[in-house]
Amino acid sequence: MAGSAAEHETETSVPTEDRARAALAATRVDLSPVADRIIQLQRAAGNRAVNRLLGTARRTLARDPDPYDRNVSRWVKLEPPSVVFNADNVAPMTLAKSPVIKEGQDLYSAIGEYVKRGTKHLVFNCHGFVSRPNFGAPHLAIGNVLHAANVQWFDQVAGNVGVIWVSACNILSSTDGEELCKQLAKHSGAYVVAATMAVTQRTKASCVEDTAGAMWKYINPKGEYVGRNDFIALGPSLGFTYERKTG
Repeated sequence: MAGSAAEHETETSVPTEDRARAALAATRVDLSPVADRIIQLQRAAGNRAVNRLLGTARRTLARDPDPYDRNVSRWVKLEPPSVVFNADNVAPMTLAKSPVIKEGQDLYSAIGEYVKRGTKHLVFNCHGFVSRPNFGAPHLAIGNVLHAANVQWFDQVAGNVGVIWVSACNILSSTDGEELCKQLAKHSGAYVVAATMAVTQRTKASCVEDTAGAMWKYINPKGEYVGRNDFIALGPSLGFTYERKTG
């Protein structure tokens, strides 16, 4: 009995934690190959994902090698019959009809005179302002000024024109300016294209310039924004061609 007690005392005198360590050491499996394999699989999966993305990009570029970058100035050729209203203080554009609308001239009458049924494009070539000390609302500074309170002047030619291009600086840079252009679309029944930032006064016959950095936006006849590429895709039906290279 004494011997058994001594043996029992010796066995139990080894701390449980040490016995656990010893058991773990005896049965430990080297997991480093498994870890290496996991890393290899992760890398392979990552490479496959990258290759899928590159493949998609390559296919997109193959279909459309020039996605009409907004940071590149390019000309948009407008088919006739088209009209440009030139203000008397800017470089004039030339379309099929290119009247100069002098300061103070009756814009309502000019709209009725020139925007006949079947007109594909009307361009406003003038200065645009979010506000001025003597005129606190967004407006196009041409003739006796186009603004939110008289945009209904376009009711007289509703449905006569396909696209109205507003070649004027900053007109979409405010909420009120956006509303003016949306109302212009609704009253005219036309698409409206206008700039958020500055445009240049460069001109080319039968063209309007999509100025680099001007951030043109596109509004449908319901007064809703449409995407840039979606609008450009309408070119054949609306009678315009976006130049695909630098102009």
